[in-house]
Amino acid sequence: MRALFKKPASTFNVSLLPSSPSAFESPLSCGLRLLGILACLVGGVPLVLVLRVLHPKWGLWGVQKVLKGLGKCLKFTLDIRGTPSPGQGILFVANHISYSDIVVLGTLLKARFVAKEEVSRWPLIGWGARAAGTLFVSRSSHSITKELGRMKRYHGERGIILFPEGTSTDGTTVLPFRSTFFQLAMDPRHPCPVQPVSLTYRTLCGRPMGRFFRKIIGWRGDVGFFESLRALLRLGPMEVCVTFHAPLYPQDFHSRKSLATSAQKIVARGVENCIYGLEPSVDRQPPPSLSSDEGLSPALPVTPG
Repeated sequence: MRALFKKPASTFNVSLLPSSPSAFESPLSCGLRLLGILACLVGGVPLVLVLRVLHPKWGLWGVQKVLKGLGKCLKFTLDIRGTPSPGQGILFVANHISYSDIVVLGTLLKARFVAKEEVSRWPLIGWGARAAGTLFVSRSSHSITKELGRMKRYHGERGIILFPEGTSTDGTTVLPFRSTFFQLAMDPRHPCPVQPVSLTYRTLCGRPMGRFFRKIIGWRGDVGFFESLRALLRLGPMEVCVTFHAPLYPQDFHSRKSLATSAQKIVARGVENCIYGLEPSVDRQPPPSLSSDEGLSPALPVTPG
């Protein structure tokens, strides 16, 4: 198990990061933030498990409160553009940068995350993910039909959040979307809308974030979790741009691959708009902060682009 979180010697060393006082937190601040994260998990996860037994909606409420607390510890501020599709049974598809994406989207959406099955065995992350009701799926070809069946059973309850790239990036590009689980939306008996969502970690301490810092936030496969978390906690306050694009409807596409390709292009364009300050194609909301109780529920309608 330790091998999962061991950092090879060839990867970056957090002690070698630039020491700009404007971009990095003090060791004391890092320690306090880590204690806050541990307090949220140790105190919040058991509470969520109890609430889930009493009532599923109470459990969801508890999950969002825990994630909101984690967002405070990470000092995230959200710039929300557009709004999530109302109702149940929505398939949200987003680009994937880091485990902190779960904090951002989980605070805004009442939906289940889908993760690869090995995540359930990871210390700390797996524990919290199970408590949040994450669906752990296998990517092996012989089990796809079974996994789609499981996802359909849960899909109508709250909707599903999917990271179709299948891996994380530094957030400057969006990889091609894997189309396998888009079959869930193409079900002829119960088709469902697909809403593309673009995530961009845009500013650090109020300044545009360069690629160097994006690589620190992005969790690469060759970096251990605790080393990545240590680097993330050293960074100062960040603004995260979340763009909810207009939903796509499966009846407008001839295959799941064409649907996945269209969703990927929309997400990539949204990321580009946020990074380079281009005019968004959806309404922009006032930037809420996860350090307050206000502004976490988007209310403005999507403007067709």
